[in-house]
Amino acid sequence: ELMNMVDFMTQVRQLRRLYESLRLGSLIPPSTGALAADEKVAVMLAMLGELRMYTNQDHNHVVSSMVTANKLVYNVLASHCAENIVSELVHSVLQRLVDEGTAVWREYKGELSAKLFTEGDSGAVSSGMLSDTPSE
Repeated sequence: ELMNMVDFMTQVRQLRRLYESLRLGSLIPPSTGALAADEKVAVMLAMLGELRMYTNQDHNHVVSSMVTANKLVYNVLASHCAENIVSELVHSVLQRLVDEGTAVWREYKGELSAKLFTEGDSGAVSSGMLSDTPSE
């Protein structure tokens, strides 16, 4: 199940949407022209790869000079950036699925309410007992 989710999240269209939502096109020189979807994905993956390679390097954790202090700060920033990009990808994909599922649930709730709960039926339970959002 997890591999299916990973495959879904790493599809070209998902990564392209993330590229566009992060406005990474502003980093590409205008003379390059518009990038195709697979080129946008290549930029995303290359950026993540560079961030990971930088954070995986052996960095001195002793701040003995301004240079080592800067490297330590860059390492922390690169690490957070890489983690946040992956988190944004997961969030954007899952949020779209939740939004689509919520609309389906509300439609189903309306149909169910119409079938089960009738106006003026003294023994009927209120349709307000059905939540607007699905729960576990």
